[in-house]
Amino acid sequence: MGNGLMEGIVLFISPCAFSNRFRRSLVADSIFPTKNKKKANTMHKTILFAGLLLATAWLGSTERLVCVYNSVSDQRWGVGNFTIDDIQPHLCTHLIYSFVTIDSSFNISPNSSDKIKFPRFKNLKTSKHVWSTSNPDLKILLEVNLMEYPFLHQLIATQENRKTFIQSVISVLREPAYMFDGINILWQAKTQTLIEIKEQYAKLIQESHEAFIAEAAQNASEKLLLTMSVSAQPVVIHQSYEVEHIADHIDFFNVMTSDIEIIFQKGQPSFATPAKSFSEAAFAVNVWHKLGVPAHKINMGIGVFGESFMIDILGTVHVVRGNLADLPEGFLSRYEVCSFLQGLLGASSTTQVVFDDIASIDAKVDYIKKYQFGGVFVLSLDLDDFNQSCCSHDSKYPVIQHLHDELIL
Repeated sequence: MGNGLMEGIVLFISPCAFSNRFRRSLVADSIFPTKNKKKANTMHKTILFAGLLLATAWLGSTERLVCVYNSVSDQRWGVGNFTIDDIQPHLCTHLIYSFVTIDSSFNISPNSSDKIKFPRFKNLKTSKHVWSTSNPDLKILLEVNLMEYPFLHQLIATQENRKTFIQSVISVLREPAYMFDGINILWQAKTQTLIEIKEQYAKLIQESHEAFIAEAAQNASEKLLLTMSVSAQPVVIHQSYEVEHIADHIDFFNVMTSDIEIIFQKGQPSFATPAKSFSEAAFAVNVWHKLGVPAHKINMGIGVFGESFMIDILGTVHVVRGNLADLPEGFLSRYEVCSFLQGLLGASSTTQVVFDDIASIDAKVDYIKKYQFGGVFVLSLDLDDFNQSCCSHDSKYPVIQHLHDELIL
């Protein structure tokens, strides 16, 4: 598979000017929401836009379209306000509720808002919904961002503390009012402290898997899913994970391949490498595969957002903030990207925006299907044009609906 990484790329569009033919893949270092992203003038991110067409090849079917629900998106005002009622139950195969907190005693600790929303999240698959239909085949997962906690090293340092955490996870997931199907763990080690505890983190994964199997056998129920959102950067992968010790214990890996970095050289984005975004995304999922993760367990990340910036006469890069204050600076929702392209965002003529358009997304989907990877990991529902507020879109959720049509047969 690795030898065929660049097979099928038959066209490269030279980056003469910014337009809707620019393609790119990026995501913040972790799942939204976050408030501590780097400013754009220090963005070390890679941009890609290329006309990406894959040569004709056998295309198999895939099984997963994993979508993230940003649980604080209902706090936005106006067109950006997104609630559970906006979710179409049949759009994705798996939904991740992002995210729940952990208390200082190492227990999963839903807040008051979570406790109200969890039953509504469950109703997407168990009862009539505002979309007039439920999806009993839908899998719902609760996410925990382990990188958020300064006491993480204490949580996973001892078997007793790990057991406390694992049992609290099972208790919350199996709560009758919630009935989650599993947990998704967001983790990557970018500090020396976190790098030093990757062995203990592997034990947490192994023990969680064993506990989930035992709980399912004891209660004659379906085993809870154990999934991870993981880095797409080879150096961080090496620092963060003992892949050989966790591959068999994880049901699927969400590789954050939208986390591709834009590199600015002499004040301009570098486009020297053809098909950069696609090739790096393909390279990342193959890194995980070569480290021992079966292809069917690997989901490639695709973002439905864009990023905007401008370059002044001195060559300095500046972000151009969108309307969603809880996003990292410079990040735009899909409907803001659409407004920008229509000249409605109020940005100056020097403002530029990069994003994955449908042709770029199709290239990635074709690659996933050709090499029989598990599916796609989408960040996130609330950033697609869920209200069909952009007149150029023929339907709600234009990106995710397109992914559904291409992936779920």
